[in-house]
Amino acid sequence: TDRLQGRLHLRLVANLRRDATGRDGERVGELLRTLLPGTHWHATRLMSWIPHLRQFQALCVLHKLPPEILSQLLYPRPPPLSSSNSSGGSGRAAHATALAPLARAGFNSSQSAAIAAAVSAKPFALIQGPPGTGKTSAVIGVISAYLACDQPTPGGGPPRPTKVLVCGQSNAAVDEIVDRLDSQGAYQAGGARATPAMVRMGVQEAMGSSARKWSLDSQAAALFSPDDASRTEDVTAKRARRQELNSAIQRAEADLARLAPLVAAASEGADGAAAPGSPRIDAAPDDTAAAAALPAGAKEVGPVPAGGEESGPARELREARAKKDAAYAELRVIVPQI
Repeated sequence: TDRLQGRLHLRLVANLRRDATGRDGERVGELLRTLLPGTHWHATRLMSWIPHLRQFQALCVLHKLPPEILSQLLYPRPPPLSSSNSSGGSGRAAHATALAPLARAGFNSSQSAAIAAAVSAKPFALIQGPPGTGKTSAVIGVISAYLACDQPTPGGGPPRPTKVLVCGQSNAAVDEIVDRLDSQGAYQAGGARATPAMVRMGVQEAMGSSARKWSLDSQAAALFSPDDASRTEDVTAKRARRQELNSAIQRAEADLARLAPLVAAASEGADGAAAPGSPRIDAAPDDTAAAAALPAGAKEVGPVPAGGEESGPARELREARAKKDAAYAELRVIVPQI
């Protein structure tokens, strides 16, 4: 935090020094003299400059637009609805089909005109209005109108459902449309409303909580049945358990290799029947894993007699052998299941 504040301070001082040569140099110089180490400043965020920057960038490339689009932007005019009907019966039928679900939707006259203009206008339509005038509701009407029109299939096949792409300059704007369609639905014939199939594109972390369920990842995860989900969780848990058991076996083998010489040295001379130089330890006759960890020349003996006292290394060796055997036994059950 201190390093970031230091960089911001240096950047501010550099900008002020650069502006000190301008028309307001005297005032900037006075401000610069107050920016001393140890002084405290309070900044208030008034607005975000990103929308204004995007508007400025759009204006900078405005001259690169095609003439027909540029003329619509500079000289917008309401398109006559009759122009969409001049293309023949198919145009009139498509236009009537698009607006049919909205006949009983309760839009006011300006909203209805905006929706009709958006459906019939080419190449685009601009809907402008102050806050609270129902622009978002009009957008829902436009989406409903487009969804009511099926697209013809090349070759004369059955018509395809219309797909609508809704874009916005912010995640909040797109989430608002998704929330409206989710909670209220799109208009259908007769004025009824139903939630259409949607996919919310974008970074899931930047989406609103209510719109996140419509993301591609969330819908893909919902395709798994509960049985598939539980099966996936079970396999994941068993794979993790397999790693734990493999680690336990490695630790047990390391303990066996460390303790076997100690036990062999302790048992040497304790058993008079052992040959000179032939160490003996406590080991089960049928434990091949522990026998493999014995040093060369070690001799296996039976368990400690009743009443005998087991040394610390011998007890640790027996426990390590038992842990290894138990881990191998559990692995034999888990591995075929994954």
